[in-house]
Amino acid sequence: MEEKDSYIVIKRSEIIDIVEPDAFKNVDKKAVKSWRTARVITFLIFLAIFIGVRIFIKNWDETFVLVATIIQGVILLLLALNAFLYPKIEYRQWKYKITEDKIEFYHGIFFVQHTIIPMLRIQHITVNQGPINKLYKIATVSISTAGGVFGLVGLPKETADEICDYINNRVIKKLKDRANEQVLEEEILLEPQETGADNNG
Repeated sequence: MEEKDSYIVIKRSEIIDIVEPDAFKNVDKKAVKSWRTARVITFLIFLAIFIGVRIFIKNWDETFVLVATIIQGVILLLLALNAFLYPKIEYRQWKYKITEDKIEFYHGIFFVQHTIIPMLRIQHITVNQGPINKLYKIATVSISTAGGVFGLVGLPKETADEICDYINNRVIKKLKDRANEQVLEEEILLEPQETGADNNG
């Protein structure tokens, strides 16, 4: 019989429930506002730079000015799509779940990436909250492994703190269990040697 894992659902009441593993959780809806705000700021910065460049090169060769204007327009169009359209798509794609043994999440826009992080691979975990996320009361759980740094984004601050504590506790327990298993294996390996020594005596 196949044994199913269970994963935790973190509630704002700080109660951790064990539920069926097949359902993934979405990030907080305020993540869309946070992403959009940050990207609109980026769009405005590039717009101001491009206006300055356009004024500076207005008397240059017409062909060069035309090419530069087209390139700037394409960049601004992509930035506008990234700011106003992509956050909603990204929100629908972002899903995560946490089991006793691993963290699993899907993210992306055009190409959805499926990431699985075993608990024992985690080296460091923190909760990060920049000024824009702080404005919307959301945070990111940053997970460091030997393969890089991953993030569970767009989580309510309380949820992020609870997830961080839970993962820390799970990693510590996993490491202790592994250490105990190694000690037990060493004792089992030593037993025949000790018995043999007694017989020789």
